[in-house]
Amino acid sequence: MLGLSDQVYNRYENAVSRLTVGRLLHICEVLSISPEEILFPVAPHLWGEDQVEAETRMAIIEKLASFDGLTLQAILSFLHHLKTKEIDEDGSGYDGAAPAAPSFSAAVQVANGSDIHGGK
Repeated sequence: MLGLSDQVYNRYENAVSRLTVGRLLHICEVLSISPEEILFPVAPHLWGEDQVEAETRMAIIEKLASFDGLTLQAILSFLHHLKTKEIDEDGSGYDGAAPAAPSFSAAVQVANGSDIHGGK
């Protein structure tokens, strides 16, 4: 299915040759999986500062894959209202407390093109 000879496949398996990004994406397409599903088990440190954070990020990625486009837009709208670890405009660092954000239903209404009162 990959169009590889046994020799080339063997070189990949034995780490003699490295996969190109294009080949990795082709493998993902053939196997119907995401690149994260291949990369996470061998390099979880790329997803977080510790194992718990890495596993949490991966779980979020997996969950997001199950949502439809409209729900993803609502989630993104909600996420834009949360503080991150970045430095705030006043130069102070992140203190770990998230500001009050609009309710999820309000974010869904915005994503649906409705105002708070239900109009379009």
